[in-house]
Amino acid sequence: MNESSDPRTDRTAVQLRAAAVVEATASTLTSAADLTERRRCLLHLGATLVAGGIPVTDVERTLRELGASLGSPDLRVVAMSNGLFLALDQDSPLGFEPVTVRVRFDQTEAALQVGRDLVAGRTTVANGWKALGDIRIAPAAYPGWVGDLGCIAVGPGLALILVPTAANVLWAVAGALVVAGMSVATRFVDVLRPLLPFAAPLAAGCIILTAARSHLLDAPVPVTVCAVALSLPGTEIVTGLAEVVAGGAVSGVSRLVSSTLQLVLFTAGLLTAATVTSADGRELAGTAGVGLGEWAPWLGLVLVWLGVAVSVFVPRKDLPWTLLVMAGTYLALVVARGFVGAAIAEFLAGVFAALLATAVHFVPGGPFFATALLPSFWILAPGSLSLLGAVELASNLQEGALALGGIGLGALGIALGAYVGTAISLRLPAVRNASLI
Repeated sequence: MNESSDPRTDRTAVQLRAAAVVEATASTLTSAADLTERRRCLLHLGATLVAGGIPVTDVERTLRELGASLGSPDLRVVAMSNGLFLALDQDSPLGFEPVTVRVRFDQTEAALQVGRDLVAGRTTVANGWKALGDIRIAPAAYPGWVGDLGCIAVGPGLALILVPTAANVLWAVAGALVVAGMSVATRFVDVLRPLLPFAAPLAAGCIILTAARSHLLDAPVPVTVCAVALSLPGTEIVTGLAEVVAGGAVSGVSRLVSSTLQLVLFTAGLLTAATVTSADGRELAGTAGVGLGEWAPWLGLVLVWLGVAVSVFVPRKDLPWTLLVMAGTYLALVVARGFVGAAIAEFLAGVFAALLATAVHFVPGGPFFATALLPSFWILAPGSLSLLGAVELASNLQEGALALGGIGLGALGIALGAYVGTAISLRLPAVRNASLI
């Protein structure tokens, strides 16, 4: 005889099964939400680093390392100069984060600190994503127009390195003041900003070339280049070449094309200034004056460091380390040039800069590798000399072509040096067992 089942037992079993289904669904939803949050956090971090000027190949390596520490060892990422795509694995949804604005060095440093905290487990993904959002809107330590005044230090600093005479340095200050005033004006009149790459060398060039015609200085074109150097895409050229060398061809070529167009505008502005002032080829070339002494380049180095630090908002705690890396890089360049040609010397200096940036990265309280290395490009990057070579090309085809060819080799040497130095750093025992985040 079959016994009928107890209705209460049936209801209990149904309730248990329903509870299990609800729990499994909730667990699935929670897991999906966690993965979405992780992807969103990594996308935001990567976009911030790209916007900070870090080569996309280094950003991809950083995100893969972070993904592995967060439980996504099969993370897929493709970074470009204007955005990045990311998926946590081959079966996960693909996310995209655009890069629309540049960020300051202090913001880049703070974003890298969030990455370090995520790797060390000192913060959660949710808190990390919130911190990254706060970093994007964080106010600067001083107004943006103060950063535009950095060229007032960079201009005479480069003049002390390249054309170290008292007259040249003074007129570099004059030209830099004009450029600084125009840069500040563009912050209040946005329509002027697209005109700056042409207008800055035009205005500074007219003043400096007019003074040169009155025999008040002896190297007008290099002095004009020094005055506008902070606006030139020297570091963009080196970063683009480094990305091409490391396999990030799409982003690298994009940076190089953009940089080339900017150099064309700068060259056109300076040549227009030469036309307005009726300067001929001999006056453009100038003559070599008597230098100020062996101390001049080192004072120039300090001024360049100060101007770059103000311009890109280097965090205060990183200022001594940035000066150390820039000074070490310049010393390596000077020593190498005593034994080998310019291109090879720049390659060796690039290697040394990457190794030195790695060393200070591991000093307690030191800067991150990326933010320590990038400022050193201002000592090596040939963006300002590219403009000089272009001007020579306009006035003397053969000598200008040789100048541009040498500058191209120099840029490639710097990029290869930084790439090789980074590769060596990543294979050092201390780094292999640690992290450059």
